[in-house]
Amino acid sequence: MNPTPGQPPTPNAVNVDLDGAGDFSVFNNTGTVNVLIDVVGYYDDHTHADDPTAPDVVAFINSDGTIRSGGEGIESITYDAGDGRYEIEFDDFSFTINADSALATTGGSTPRFIATASVGGSTLVVYIDDINGNSVQNSFTIAVWDSID
Repeated sequence: MNPTPGQPPTPNAVNVDLDGAGDFSVFNNTGTVNVLIDVVGYYDDHTHADDPTAPDVVAFINSDGTIRSGGEGIESITYDAGDGRYEIEFDDFSFTINADSALATTGGSTPRFIATASVGGSTLVVYIDDINGNSVQNSFTIAVWDSID
């Protein structure tokens, strides 16, 4: 929360993968540090076939478009630098904004604006902008529901 001594607290969010024992590690590069960890939630790694309101796809995406965790059901992710957007294709369905739903969020302490859309009748598009409206690459979490009526 305070990356440099004397700075005011700067909250941020981190999504971490657990190791085989269900643990994660926190470390400091140098010196001594006090750490506060607040677990707000977790991603459940099953298909949610028993819950029709649960998302069909949940994934944490790195800023380069690679999948950090989750992502079952995602066929491909590319970052189109020319249009400043991530393009996501799915294995089992074509994403259309009229029939499907998506929720995307960014983490970190830098303000970002995020929007979703569809192009070509099959691709989920994620736009991330800084506070000045410039397209930026940033990690994000995505939840997608197929065929929400």
